[in-house]
Amino acid sequence: MTVASKFPLEISDAIIDHLHEDRKSLAICGLVCRQWVAASRYHLIDTLWIRSNTAQWCFHILQSSLCTLWPYVRHLRMCEQRFYPDSLIHSPKGLPLTKFVAVETLLLHGMQWPARNELGVALLSGFGRVRELEICACKFKAGADVLDFVYAFPLLERLVLNGNEFRREGPVTLHRATKVGQGRPISLYLKSIMNHELFILHNLLLAFGPLLIHLQLGPPAFLREVPEEWSLLIDLSRNTNLRSVTFDRVGHDQWTPGLALPSVEWMLRTVSTLNSPHLERFKMQIVTGGLWGLGNMGMDELDRILTESRFARLSEVELNVVSLSYQFSPAVAMNYITGYLPHCHKKNILSVSYVM
Repeated sequence: MTVASKFPLEISDAIIDHLHEDRKSLAICGLVCRQWVAASRYHLIDTLWIRSNTAQWCFHILQSSLCTLWPYVRHLRMCEQRFYPDSLIHSPKGLPLTKFVAVETLLLHGMQWPARNELGVALLSGFGRVRELEICACKFKAGADVLDFVYAFPLLERLVLNGNEFRREGPVTLHRATKVGQGRPISLYLKSIMNHELFILHNLLLAFGPLLIHLQLGPPAFLREVPEEWSLLIDLSRNTNLRSVTFDRVGHDQWTPGLALPSVEWMLRTVSTLNSPHLERFKMQIVTGGLWGLGNMGMDELDRILTESRFARLSEVELNVVSLSYQFSPAVAMNYITGYLPHCHKKNILSVSYVM
């Protein structure tokens, strides 16, 4: 014990990191030296899941005076909770979530919130160190309520939205948008885009303004019957500090009729609003029925936009092409694709991949 207590922290941390996958040895390691207890406990209780079928006993244990897990939980996953006042378990007194002082990533999956969102925000406002927030398959009474969650996390750096349900309504006045100005640079990842989620994206883009540095738009669940006034809502002109923009997957009605993908036209319209002189990386995956279709997808327009002088810092353009039919060998196909973006290729910033 005397020798172990003299170990430098770097050595003990290295040992624990090495034993991370071996939970049994790691638990024993925590008994060897008091100096290692906190570190080994951190690895053992790194992530905590709270599900609907385990919430009652889980919260009962967490509220015990003997519970010492709070400072070690870094990742919290909460699933299928109903934060309504009519539930005793889910009342503010029944959820001492403010004790999770070390949580850095928070996942909310399948949550339901009351008509007025103050209760949900109050319950979550204790997570002062959360840097990554994912809201997945949740139901909101009003679309603007998602902004309240953004404001509840002062250190938030990355926001992920995936398959949430919002009441269908028009653009919402951002009466609290100034609060976001007190924040820090943030990344937004919208995993799925439904037509009734477009105004949420629009409001987030406006609210974040120059704070938004990374934007990633996911492929599934995009409904093609989006009215023109909705599609024009996606305006990146105020996000003047964007470093990277990613479109996970786009397609074309004529060449991918059986797939529900965002259209290339919508992507080009969105890209045309880019106004960030700091843009360094642009990435896109395009799905086509055949390489012949690329010529009708506006690749020349994309090439022209990305090589404009306002994007002088752009150093990487990554284009991933997925072809639904076999036409060329990969080597020939990549040369064929490169020909559609000659200016990007000439500037030596174009990277192309091709799969069938």
